Amino acid sequence: MRLGILSAVLRSPGLRRIAIGFGVFSMAEHATWIAMLVYAYGRGGATEAGLIALAMLIPAVAVAPIASTAADRYPRHRVLLAAYVIQAVTIGATGIVLVASAPALVTYAAAVLAGTSIVLTRPAQGAMLPHLARTPDELTAANVVIGTVEALAILVGPAIAGVLLAVADPGVVFLAFGVLLAASAVLIVGLRELGATEPQAELEPEAAPAGERASSSVLAGFRTLREQPGPRLVVAVVASAWVLWGAIDIFAVMLAVDLLGLGEGGAGFLVAAIGAGGLLGSFGGLALVGRRRLTVPLLMGLALWGLPLAAVGLLPTVGLAFLLVAIGGAQRSILDAAGRTLLQRVSTDDVLARILGVLEGLQMAALALGSVAAPLLVGAFGPRGALIAAGLFLPAVALLAWRRLRAIDTGIVAPDEWIAALRSLPMFRALAPAVIEQLAAGAAASTVPPGPRSSGRATRVTPTM
Repeated sequence: MRLGILSAVLRSPGLRRIAIGFGVFSMAEHATWIAMLVYAYGRGGATEAGLIALAMLIPAVAVAPIASTAADRYPRHRVLLAAYVIQAVTIGATGIVLVASAPALVTYAAAVLAGTSIVLTRPAQGAMLPHLARTPDELTAANVVIGTVEALAILVGPAIAGVLLAVADPGVVFLAFGVLLAASAVLIVGLRELGATEPQAELEPEAAPAGERASSSVLAGFRTLREQPGPRLVVAVVASAWVLWGAIDIFAVMLAVDLLGLGEGGAGFLVAAIGAGGLLGSFGGLALVGRRRLTVPLLMGLALWGLPLAAVGLLPTVGLAFLLVAIGGAQRSILDAAGRTLLQRVSTDDVLARILGVLEGLQMAALALGSVAAPLLVGAFGPRGALIAAGLFLPAVALLAWRRLRAIDTGIVAPDEWIAALRSLPMFRALAPAVIEQLAAGAAASTVPPGPRSSGRATRVTPTM
């Protein structure tokens, strides 16, 4: 059954284009990030690397919730196309600046623009996926596919960066992926004709001033999270995992250069090991297909994403370090697929892109926090103690969120026959599967007496609005 659902998802031309484009995007995101951190580390060590990471992430935190409103107001495939074009331009420009050996201030300014453009992709893409799936199980499978692609990209992208950094300037990494992102933009052209559906235009009072309408639109995701504890908790849990990502980006350079003696290129290979583990974990993510309750895989993945880093601090040897970060990468892949699927299921479609935009902004803030905390932890506890302290953070988050997240997860599970009954009605067929599931979860069943032409009693499923 699971393989059949996965096969149906892979046969979708729209999903294939989205997956390939996202794979290139993910490679570019991680490869250019490593290249810039290596550049900064070579200039001023862990402190300068942490500061430039912070400078790249702060604008992204502010831009993500604002930019994501476009995907709820305009055709989402066009927003995704625009995102790839902007990223190709800004990343390519940063590569030119680096190759030209421009002053550090100019280089960092270009890197900030490139880093900010990264936040444009995930909200638009995440809001499109529920419209490419027909059932909750297909939505889970679609997220597993995207997670597999991302894991492969985390493996390949940093590995390419490691090879290029060993023989060339960091600017070459930026130039190469700028070209590849332009190719991703070409893939998205014509996506609507391949079957991607679009959200309805948002209805706003005509009498409201334009500025007030724009402000209301931008804040819609925040209002939803404030009013609905389910999406709010899922966003907080998923975003917390990115604190460790921010720390690992700094720790990878520190491990490669100072503890393991692998040189600057070794940082790319360590992050690639996380991608290798994530690729294996994504195959394990197939077990999520058909699983309606996702709390256990989400929180287990969260805890086991952190614990291997603590183990590296205890035993910092080359072979064990690569093995442990790969194990952590496997768990991260599972928690990401489970978390995003759960968020898509508990959120309403009209503000889904904006909720994902808030998540993207919080993830960038978490990356910034991790990047700043990493050198502080190294200063306070030394390299090995810092790894241990950082690795224990996510298990603590998992313990705190367990009870409340389990209650939210249980509340959205509806019988399969109720979902099928609602989808059989013409008025509900155009709805995304997550919306159908929410209606079914709040539905009531009643038995009605037979009509004059009926041979027996019938059960009616009535959604509660």
